[in-house]
Amino acid sequence: MVYTDKITDVGFNTFNSENISIREYDYIDLDNSKYLFFTIEKKLKSIPWSAKLETLQSFSKRESFINSNATTFGTNQTKLDVTLLSYFKSNDFNVSLGVEYLVNSSVNDSNKEKSQLNTVAALFAFNGVVFKDKLNWDLESKIIHFDSANSKQKDVFELNPSITYSIKDWKFMLRGVNILNIRDNNTRLRVNNSDFYFEAQQYSSLAGFVTTGFSYSF
Repeated sequence: MVYTDKITDVGFNTFNSENISIREYDYIDLDNSKYLFFTIEKKLKSIPWSAKLETLQSFSKRESFINSNATTFGTNQTKLDVTLLSYFKSNDFNVSLGVEYLVNSSVNDSNKEKSQLNTVAALFAFNGVVFKDKLNWDLESKIIHFDSANSKQKDVFELNPSITYSIKDWKFMLRGVNILNIRDNNTRLRVNNSDFYFEAQQYSSLAGFVTTGFSYSF
């Protein structure tokens, strides 16, 4: 657990008019945050698997000024990760399955504007080491779903393979990121809510790509 509480800090005073907004530095009396983090991993005795749980909870409140009138802007983030990991005797093949749930919410006391963005991701990954531990392979896939109070969008599917081959002092690497969308970008969702404005926007992520490389140790 981490807690911070600043008695006095430097913030902003925003002056809005029809055509322009001006932000000036000003002293604020409220700037505190709390972070709670918990993780646990347990190996299952009857089968060669382990279960892992990670949680994160954060809160923050910060004062600002709009046209010299004090207002409070608060944010809240909740994150939950649940993962199952295999640990088979042979390293040729192992599996990890997981679900990540993330909620980002905020509220602006000046205009009572609230925003929330939910993100759910399912992870499927396979990996192993073969050819006398010379070839390390990994195949990761993700299904990501974005949802806000203002808009919804299609799910995003990512496929990320990688191979590393080691021979003596050399390593050769081949890695792909989002290889099913090399020609097209994925459309994703972002929500911004600051002390004086709110916006929900869809944006295009980078298209998939493939990289290769090598390294030499001496």
